[in-house]
Amino acid sequence: MERTKKEKSFKKIFNRSLSYVILIASIFAVCYSAKKIVDFTIAKKENNQLEQQLEALKEENDQLEIINEKLKDKDYFSIYVKDKYQYSSNDNSIIPIK
Repeated sequence: MERTKKEKSFKKIFNRSLSYVILIASIFAVCYSAKKIVDFTIAKKENNQLEQQLEALKEENDQLEIINEKLKDKDYFSIYVKDKYQYSSNDNSIIPIK
């Protein structure tokens, strides 16, 4: 059984259309994957920066906690205030030195 020209033409158009659909779907899949890869690398870079900031803030927090513990000691607090703000004590009151 031999196919007619119309059948051959229809099959040719169908195969060509199917090829175009597969090509378009492939291009879409590649573009979508590339976008996801770019988004992932950007997120990873941002995550690394935020982890570095977190480490720096943890170190600063540790230092501030040490200073806070020292400031709870009245002797250290008075020495700190006298040294930093140039104050001296006179009868348990702090007065500025002019």
